[in-house]
Amino acid sequence: MKTQDLNKLITKIPRNYSNEIIRLFREINTFNLCHPNITKFFESYFTFDDQFVIITELAENDLKSYRQANSRITNDKIMDIMVQIMRGTNYLHNQNIMHRDLSPDNILVFDNGTKFKLCDFGLATPNGLSIAYTGKLYFKAPEINQDEEYSYNHQVDIWSAGVILYYLCTEEYSKIFETLLNKMLRYKPLDRPQALEVLSDLYILMGKPLNNHIEEEEKGDDQQQKAFSITLQSTNEKYQGEIDQSTKKPDGRGRLLYPKGSIQEGVWKDNQLNGREINSIGNYYIGELKDFQCHGYGKRFWDDGDFYEGYFINDNIEGLGLYKWSNDTQCYGQWSNGMLQGLGVFISKNGNIQVGQFIKGENHGISMIIPKDGSQIMIKRFENNKCKETLLKVDNKNK
Repeated sequence: MKTQDLNKLITKIPRNYSNEIIRLFREINTFNLCHPNITKFFESYFTFDDQFVIITELAENDLKSYRQANSRITNDKIMDIMVQIMRGTNYLHNQNIMHRDLSPDNILVFDNGTKFKLCDFGLATPNGLSIAYTGKLYFKAPEINQDEEYSYNHQVDIWSAGVILYYLCTEEYSKIFETLLNKMLRYKPLDRPQALEVLSDLYILMGKPLNNHIEEEEKGDDQQQKAFSITLQSTNEKYQGEIDQSTKKPDGRGRLLYPKGSIQEGVWKDNQLNGREINSIGNYYIGELKDFQCHGYGKRFWDDGDFYEGYFINDNIEGLGLYKWSNDTQCYGQWSNGMLQGLGVFISKNGNIQVGQFIKGENHGISMIIPKDGSQIMIKRFENNKCKETLLKVDNKNK
C-alpha cells in the first residue's frame, strides 16, 4: 500500500501547481496494465485527510534490498532477473508507455526471490533532495538531464536497464555481460537496442530460443513495426540526408521538405523520426513522428501560444498528456481525439485545481475542487458539464 498527501502535491510554485499531481495520474493510468512482470493494482481511494491511497499486491522486498542481501549472484540468476525486467519493459513499450524511472527501488520481488515485477510509474516520493532520489539519478539516461528542447523516447528505459544489469553484476561475473552492457549504455538513444533485442541477447546467453518465452502479441507488434515502409522520393516532398543503401529509405540524420514550406528533420530509423516538425503557419513540434505524422511522445507549440506535451497517434492527441493554453489554464489527463477523456487534472489561470472525471472534454462524474485561496475543498457530481450536487465540503488545512 502507498499513500500520497494531496496537500504536499499541490505546490505553491508559480505555474507548477500540477507537477506532482501529474506524477500521480501517470501512475493511475497504468492501473489497467496486465502482465506477469508488472505489479498488480487492486484499489485506490481518497481519504478525508487529503490522502490518496493505492493498494497493490504485497511484495517481499525490492531489487535493491534483494541485491544487498545476496552478495554473490550467479550468472543464471542475473539473466533470470534481467529477462523478467525486460519482459515487463517490452510490454510497456508495446503499450506506448515509458517507465522513465527504472531502478532497483522500482522493481519488486515476489515468491521467495523468483518473481520480479516493475512498479511505481510516476508516484515517486516528491523530495528532490532526498538520498533515495539522488541515488536514482545514476540510473537515468543522460538525455533526461539535458536542457535541450527535444523530447526523449522509450530508449531511456534501455539505458536504465543497462545500469541495473551493471549493478547486479559483481566484478567476477561482469565479463559475460560486457557486450550487452556496451549496447545498452550507448550515449545516443537511437544507438541503443530495443527491449526485444535485449531479451534476444539474454536468451542467447542462456542458450534458449527467444520465441519460446515471449508473448505472441509482442512478436506481432514487433513484426508490424518492421514491415512498415516509406517512400523516399515523391513529387510532393524532397528528402535530404542519410539513407539506407539497400532499401533507399531514410536512415540516419535527415530533413524532409514540403512544397508549402513545412519541414521535418532529425534522426530517422524504421520509418520513425525522432526530431522536430516546423509548420509553414508557425506551429512547431518536437518529438516522435511516423508516416510523416506526430506519433508517439512529443511536444507541440501553436502560434497562438497553446502548448501540449504527451502522446500522439496519427497526428491526434491520444493518451496521457499536458495541455497548456495561452492564458495559463492547463489540463493533464487521458486524451482521446484531442479531448479529455477519463481522469484528469484541470488548473484554472487563477490556480484553482479540479481533479475528476471527464467525457469528451466535459465534466462528467465525481470531481474534487481545490481552491487556491484556501477556502473549502468540495467534492461535486457533474453530468454533461453541469454540477448536479455537492457531495462533500471539507475545510482546507492550509487556510
